[in-house]
Amino acid sequence: MTDELTQRLFGLAIADDAAPPSYSTSLPASEPVIASRPSTNIQSRSSTKRSAKHGAYVVFIGKNAGVYRTWKDCFPNVNGVKHNSYQGYPSFAEAGAAFDVARARGLTFSCANTALTVARQTSETRLTSEDLILCLAFLDDDASNAIAPPGHFYYTVFKGSQPGVYRTYLEVVLATTGLAGAVHGSYRAREEAITAFKRELDSGRVYRLNRAL
Repeated sequence: MTDELTQRLFGLAIADDAAPPSYSTSLPASEPVIASRPSTNIQSRSSTKRSAKHGAYVVFIGKNAGVYRTWKDCFPNVNGVKHNSYQGYPSFAEAGAAFDVARARGLTFSCANTALTVARQTSETRLTSEDLILCLAFLDDDASNAIAPPGHFYYTVFKGSQPGVYRTYLEVVLATTGLAGAVHGSYRAREEAITAFKRELDSGRVYRLNRAL
């Protein structure tokens, strides 16, 4: 289930039927901080390669959303699922904490089928500088901060259900899934992402792609 703000911004029509347990646990102070480079494919993040740097994985959108200790266990839950979203973390504790926050915010979805059900796009609205505050609102959102892995990239959605700058690829998936013409980018630095977004906004190239309610 999706909280009112998230549902309004992303316009997803998805039911999460699974109810996995909480994975909250204390975070060891000695855990290494390791960056992981996310995929730039807006439709799927499935991969047959497992990074040895990851101590655990979170499936945010897949057959069974949850936390998995190995890539072998994670892979079947995203393989073949269009618009899946997953992320590797340095430890099981960090992965569990991220999953708990995402689920509490309504950002985890278990799909019995191989595709999400999303509302149909009906129109588009060009945004202006007056919309900048909302477009940057998720950048310092508590949930985004908690879900983002160490050393994460920053992301921009130039055309999507909620254009803006984000800390997580999961939010990009939610803002672009099923929308023809959706455009997004990724950047190493926060200010680089904000600058790129403002440039496109000032140039009149940022659009909200509206979905049917």
